[in-house]
Amino acid sequence: MAAKTATICAGVQANGTADCVAFYNGLLKKDYTGEAYGNKGTPASAADFNSARKRSVLYWSSHGSKENATNYRVQGSTWFSVGAQMAGWTKDDPIEIAFFASCYAFGRDYYKQGFAGIMKRTNLFVVCGYSGQAPAGTTTDTDIVNSFFSYTNSGKGVVYSWKDANNHVGTFPWGAISYGTTDANMNFKMPGWGSNSGIDRSQSIWFVNQSKATVIKPLSQTTTPKSAIGLPTEVFIRTTDDHPTTFEHRQQHREMRFATTSDDQLLNILVGDGFMPAPTEDYASHAIPLFQPMYVSDITDDVVGPSRLVGGDLILQNTYRGVPIERNFVRLCADSDGIYDSIDTWQHFYVEDERYSDTTSCGFDSDRILSIVGAREDAGIDECSMCYLLVSPGCLHLCYKIYLPDGHGYIVDVADGCLR
Repeated sequence: MAAKTATICAGVQANGTADCVAFYNGLLKKDYTGEAYGNKGTPASAADFNSARKRSVLYWSSHGSKENATNYRVQGSTWFSVGAQMAGWTKDDPIEIAFFASCYAFGRDYYKQGFAGIMKRTNLFVVCGYSGQAPAGTTTDTDIVNSFFSYTNSGKGVVYSWKDANNHVGTFPWGAISYGTTDANMNFKMPGWGSNSGIDRSQSIWFVNQSKATVIKPLSQTTTPKSAIGLPTEVFIRTTDDHPTTFEHRQQHREMRFATTSDDQLLNILVGDGFMPAPTEDYASHAIPLFQPMYVSDITDDVVGPSRLVGGDLILQNTYRGVPIERNFVRLCADSDGIYDSIDTWQHFYVEDERYSDTTSCGFDSDRILSIVGAREDAGIDECSMCYLLVSPGCLHLCYKIYLPDGHGYIVDVADGCLR
C-alpha cells in the first residue's frame, strides 16, 4: 500500500483556494500527511509543484494554457511548463495520482502523450484534468472536489469518481489518462481507499474523456436566450416535492463497460426505450435535452489513437423562461449494454415573485464584463451564455456564464456584476 501523503498547490486562479482546502479536508479523513502551498496569498511555485514527486497524490489548482505547442503550462508564481518540472521524476518517487483543476491539461495531443510518457517511467498511474475549459463559478471547483470524495468514500476508483464528480455538477469536458483495459485498472483507488490488487501497468494507457454536451434536435423544446433584455434578474421560488417519477424505477448503478458503441445505439437506449419523457409532462416540457458522449483513445509513444465512442449521457436540463438553471437536471448514463448509472439533482419549483432590473443596464456589454473579471479590454470573450443560479435558498439570479480565450471562466450576476 502506497503511503498516504499528498501535495496540494494553489496557483493563480480567479475563485480562491477553497477547492484546495476541500481536497485537504477530504484527505484528512484518511489520516494523510504532506504539504500545502499557495493558500496564504503567495501562489504555489514550480518548485512546490516539483516537490509532489515525494508524495503519492498531487492536487494542482490554477489557470492553465493551451498556447504552448509542446508543453502544458500552468500559472503558479510564474507560468511554467509542467513537463519540464516532471522531467526528473522516476520510479523511485512515490507519486501515483495527479489532479489538474486547470484548463486544457489535455488540450493538445502532445500534452496527452507527455503525461503518458511520464507515467511509463514513473509510478504515476492516473492523471485527471480537463481537455477544455475548466469549471466556471466561484464554488464549482470546490463542489466537484466534495463530490469526488463522496464517490471515493462510496468505494469508487479515481477515474469513475472524477467522472461522477464532474457529472454531478455540470457538463464540463473532464478527462483522465490512466492505465486502462482491465477492471482493476479502471477502479484504481487512492491510498487509504482500498486495495489496488490486480492492477496491470503493462496494459494500454487510455485517454478517457467526455466532451461538451450538445442539444439533441429536434427534441429540444426551447432555445437558450443570450440576451438579458426582458428576463427577470431575480426570481423567488419555492421548491415542491414533485419529482420526475419517470426515472425512479430505472435507476441503476453498475460499473461502466468500455465496449465500442454508436450515437444511434446510445440514443435508442436513452431516448427510444421510454427513458425520454413525453414533452407533455410538466417537467419535461421546459427541459433542454442534452447528449454528452464519452470516448476512449489509446496513447502510444507515437500517437494518440482514434477516439472510440464507449458511452454517452442524456441530460434533461431544467430551465426557467428558456434559460438553464445551474445544478438542476437529471442525467442518465448509458453504454452498449444499457443504462448503468444516473444522477438526479432536479428540483421542481413554483415562482412566488419576479423582479426586473433596469434593462438598459442589463444589456450585454463586453467591456463592462471584462472590467468586472479583471481582464484587458482587448482580451475578448470566447463564449457567453445565460443561466439562472441559486444564490440563496429560494432565490435565483440571472447570470452571464462566460469564458475568455485563455480559458478563464466566470459567472457574472447580470444585475450587480458580482462574481458568482
